[in-house]
Amino acid sequence: LLSPPALPADSNSAMDASASSDSNKRRRTSSSNTTANNINDLTDDILVIIADFLPKTSRALLAVALTAPASSWREGGWKGKPSETSKAIISSVKPSDPFSSLIEGLCRENETGEDHPRLRGWIHNQRGRGMSSNEHPKIFKQRLEHQIKDYYCGEKWEILDFVDIEKSLASRLTDDDIGAILVCIDANKYLKRLNLGHCFTIAGHGLEPLRFSVNLEKIDLGLVRKFELPEVFDGAKISEDAIFPILHDILGTEGNSFRRLQVPLKWCNSFSQSKGLVGFLQSHEHVLSTNSACCYFGFTCSPGEFIRNVSDDYLYFEEDPVDQCFKCNACEFRDCNQCNKMCCTGCDDFEECNLCDVLMCEDCKDYADDSENIVRHCYNPDERECVHSYCNVCRSDQCREGNNECNYCVSMVFPELVEENTRRQRKIDEQQEEIVRLRKEVVALRVKMSKKECEITSEG
Repeated sequence: LLSPPALPADSNSAMDASASSDSNKRRRTSSSNTTANNINDLTDDILVIIADFLPKTSRALLAVALTAPASSWREGGWKGKPSETSKAIISSVKPSDPFSSLIEGLCRENETGEDHPRLRGWIHNQRGRGMSSNEHPKIFKQRLEHQIKDYYCGEKWEILDFVDIEKSLASRLTDDDIGAILVCIDANKYLKRLNLGHCFTIAGHGLEPLRFSVNLEKIDLGLVRKFELPEVFDGAKISEDAIFPILHDILGTEGNSFRRLQVPLKWCNSFSQSKGLVGFLQSHEHVLSTNSACCYFGFTCSPGEFIRNVSDDYLYFEEDPVDQCFKCNACEFRDCNQCNKMCCTGCDDFEECNLCDVLMCEDCKDYADDSENIVRHCYNPDERECVHSYCNVCRSDQCREGNNECNYCVSMVFPELVEENTRRQRKIDEQQEEIVRLRKEVVALRVKMSKKECEITSEG
């Protein structure tokens, strides 16, 4: 009972074969007949007890299957309702610790599979601490337990996470399956977070029941577990055309709670973003982190203010691995003062002024215009004199005030200082000319006043 009912591989939906058209008319077992020939002969109480031994997500799959084929939910415009038995199965879920046998089963699948998932921070930590590959199963199990426990200890169906079912099953779920589950758990009213790990065959139409939701806070479309490195899955069918219209209506709903969208890595990386993502983000106030492939909404401020605000309020980036840099697992970010890009302090290459908060990312450092306040390192061969990075403003102030005697630093800002001196001298010359002009006017006025006084005296 630790895995969902067997599903036919050739089914159009992973759950259609588990339901029949008359499943809403199941027969209750009478007191005189204690033999159940099939699942429809079981009482609601017995089915609820059986569901208690299923993984949380499998419980939702069972509830859908006992109501109607998954495709019928879509054909009914996602307006269908679960049967009374399914409602009992869904409502009886309660916070609990995951079964140890469930964890062991998922770990066995990971160890026997062809491709072992890469863990967040694994490569970075291997270089830093010399971790052995033999530690991979141990770390995988620890992180898996943490994610499933977070899912199971949550308040009923505020979280829907496919982390507790086999990858082989999750990868066969269709949009019809996902949509039917969302309707069955009344996701539009209760769901706060959705993680579609390993749901490679969905396009996104199954998220239709979430349209106009005011409670949904986070959607993770990375198609991996929270502790795994996002990858570019060429066979994944996730579609921008299906996802973004639904998200657009969610963000356009007054009083919505939506705050974070993790997108597939093929839509967003350190070098570029897809046209669909760029167009969607242009329509909404957002902050984008390419280090985590996450878009944040509901923050009407610059990336720098966003980072400072969430860091001051609470350990925002430490609570959820999805928010952390998937390259090095760091949770500290800074913003580039030129392009507003969020930079990871653990692995991104950037220049930071040692005297102020100005920071410049690698792209801006290479292509910034000289007229901008760029940050540059003093490449003094004699490192005993100067080894710091300064922005133009701070380096100029130091050299102007005589606080920096490094000849190389002076040479870096010398043209600007000469130009500044020229501008100041030009202004001084203009002011002196103005003084001369005003003095002439004063003399002329005095002469005019003297003549006027003489005329008044002669008339008297």
